[in-house]
Amino acid sequence: MKVTYKKKIIRNLGNYENITIEIEVEDKVDYERDQTYETVYDKLRLCVGKSIAEESKKIDEYLKTRGK
Repeated sequence: MKVTYKKKIIRNLGNYENITIEIEVEDKVDYERDQTYETVYDKLRLCVGKSIAEESKKIDEYLKTRGK
């Protein structure tokens, strides 16, 4: 079974500018390794959540430097 997880955020940069971040990951459930849909889904969700948070932090840093 293939599991896909995708998340997208849109951030307003001000002055009618937006940035969209979309991250998608995919993995297969390996039943021989005792994986379940839930364990694979949780792994992908955490991976994407961490990546989205890192990208969002970069945008925040950019906005701080742009305002100076």
